[in-house]
Amino acid sequence: MEIDHLIQHYQEIIKCYEENQKTEAKDFNVFDFMSEIFGLGETKHSRIIAFLLNPDAPHGQGKLFLNLFLERLELKNYEDDHWKVYAEKGNADVLIQSTYPIRKTIIIENKSNWAEDQSNQLYRYWHDHIYLFHNRDCIKSRDKTINRIIYLSPHENKYYEEHSLCKPEKGYEECPEKKVPIKIDNWFFRSEFRDWLYECLKNLDEHSQKISLFITDYINYWEATNFKHETIMNGLEEHFTNKQTWTDLKEILSKKQQTKINWIENFKAKLKFLSESSGWKFYQQNYGDFRIYPSDNWGICFVYEYEKGLSIWKEGITIEQKEKIKEDLIGSISDFHFIDNEFHNNTTYVMVFNQNEELMFKDEEEFAWEANNTNLFDTIANILKPHLNEETRKMFLEINNKLE
Repeated sequence: MEIDHLIQHYQEIIKCYEENQKTEAKDFNVFDFMSEIFGLGETKHSRIIAFLLNPDAPHGQGKLFLNLFLERLELKNYEDDHWKVYAEKGNADVLIQSTYPIRKTIIIENKSNWAEDQSNQLYRYWHDHIYLFHNRDCIKSRDKTINRIIYLSPHENKYYEEHSLCKPEKGYEECPEKKVPIKIDNWFFRSEFRDWLYECLKNLDEHSQKISLFITDYINYWEATNFKHETIMNGLEEHFTNKQTWTDLKEILSKKQQTKINWIENFKAKLKFLSESSGWKFYQQNYGDFRIYPSDNWGICFVYEYEKGLSIWKEGITIEQKEKIKEDLIGSISDFHFIDNEFHNNTTYVMVFNQNEELMFKDEEEFAWEANNTNLFDTIANILKPHLNEETRKMFLEINNKLE
């Protein structure tokens, strides 16, 4: 079959490219090393981007990188704003916000690893981080001079999808907007993002050698990533000009997407049954966020996220509030460790499973495959079962009451 030949040719191109990379003389790149040893998923790329943008990060450049970024967005009067930068906050990859003198929000949706758009994804981000941030003020939430959403992808052939802009059927009834009301800015790692990094380099002084090398390595990493993408696409182009191959490939990709959805739905169904048969309540925030609550009143819960693993989570909890419940949780749940401050730049994580690495995956594709073809669910179920009892349920409800 021609499709078999296509797959074989793809594997040959990858093998040839990797062999050339090993034999060609080139300088050591810290990001190539990280990618090979640890993997560079979207979460890690988001944290790198947030690190550079954060004026309080230990890169020694203060607001320099952030100001150059805001300048490229053509925002006005940003110099005196009190900016805070977060990675992976409330499911936003990178969140940049100012509360004084004017409330402003910038969301970066990072698609560094080609993840597909989830249904209503950009709408949920706009609602949670712009609409609610402006206290449900529709006029301010539509104002592009104080709100931006940047869709950052590796290549010009990946744009945001229209279905991600639309309002979900349930859960957002209080908001009148049926679609994200501000224009989305498409940025690409190989052009707009790269140009910003070059601008950052150009404005460094002679004493900033370490951060200069860091940024240079990141630029080179993306140059190599783009070259690899172009090499693969050029090598496969002859197959794509065959109409039957093109049609077959489209059908295969469509079936792959549906298979992935089915696998995740099966995982969800098993986790839901485990929760409800134990007297708990199940809720799925999105394809990568599964929650188990002690009752319909929400509050503290167990959460499984494929990028962060298994945790105990409480919406809106502060570091000070955590201290009030620390002793209760540590004394009852020994296979999780307590998070005194932040986890992934977020205070809402209260405890994290001690051996989370085996439950974490770089993207939705890997998670879906593992969920269907390995003992992932059984592993998670064996961790949760000892805790999904009446004693823990009552403790969680008492914690909710204590924090009200």
